[in-house]
Amino acid sequence: MSQPAPVLSIITVTHNSREVLLKGLAALRTGTEVPAEMIVVDNGSTDNTAAAVRHAFRAVALIRRDEPLPAPVALNLGAARARAPWLLFLDPGLQPIDDTVRTLVEYAGSHPDDRLYTGRTLRERVSPGRAPLTARLAPVLARLPLPARDRVEAGRSPLSGLLALGRTPHAGRDRIDDGRTVEGPPSLLGTACLAAGLPYDPERLPRLDRAIGGEVPAVTPRMLLIERELWRRLGGFDERMPTADLSVRARALGARPVLVPDAQMAAIAPDRPAGRHSALDPERPGPRLVSTALLTERMAFAHRHLAPARARAAGLILSAAALVRSATGEPWLSIWRRRDSWLSAAEPMPFVPIQDRPPSSLLRRDLSRPDR
Repeated sequence: MSQPAPVLSIITVTHNSREVLLKGLAALRTGTEVPAEMIVVDNGSTDNTAAAVRHAFRAVALIRRDEPLPAPVALNLGAARARAPWLLFLDPGLQPIDDTVRTLVEYAGSHPDDRLYTGRTLRERVSPGRAPLTARLAPVLARLPLPARDRVEAGRSPLSGLLALGRTPHAGRDRIDDGRTVEGPPSLLGTACLAAGLPYDPERLPRLDRAIGGEVPAVTPRMLLIERELWRRLGGFDERMPTADLSVRARALGARPVLVPDAQMAAIAPDRPAGRHSALDPERPGPRLVSTALLTERMAFAHRHLAPARARAAGLILSAAALVRSATGEPWLSIWRRRDSWLSAAEPMPFVPIQDRPPSSLLRRDLSRPDR
């Protein structure tokens, strides 16, 4: 009996995340009724990912890279291999909660004008908790010269009610939104916060109620559903830009990025020892790692999408920060010394969509020999 034609192509780029990737692929294979093909781009892994995927999932289309590519380039490679009318980009190590894929596809079918869709990814949060004060003090009180009736035995003593006031919750686990499927495009406020090293990042949309959903500024490839035809018109991700650039360009074509709150996936935690310094995910994300590549992306985005005056202001803010903070050493010292390279993004090369680019030897090799 022939397999139904795939409704969507699920594209995952992985780098040294073999265990969570395998768990995520297994969960996707059994967790949806939507006919789908799965495409994995092994982006220069050194943990034998390609062999493990090939052994456990023979139906998965595997594209292997010996040397890692920038993430947008790897995502474009996977999308170029897709055959289905819909593309679903997913990070490795995500498992559906109920039939997430069907929820997204059905929402897209009933809201075709939105054209860009994402859901929520949830991380597991560990509450360390503490034992009740009664239990913690019982060994001490048992050694005191108290009358037998006042000793703490099995929680039955006049003292137990008082001691129970110190009761705190036991350790527990729950899931909360990790906030990584939606974002705001680079802005002057975000640039200023980045330059000052502030923990507040407006581009992470800290005030957005993700349980409500609706229209959002931009979606990320952590979970992104898009029509393949729209993807082709956009030319995929521009590897010289932040990922929010795709949503901004899609808006120019009439798209409306939306968050579907009922489409939820759980992040699979990697196996590692527990401890106070080994949280599954930090309660609050730390500040972004600043690099020349990050500043280059931001300046290229500013000069493509912001007004000229605001783009110049972004360059001045970052230049001033690099000068002042270069006294603190790396990475700002190298950033200041290489300021000409990232400020030169003021006039980036014209963006050429994927279908209009001449085939390079790199792309020919990867797409013609996906399983090498």
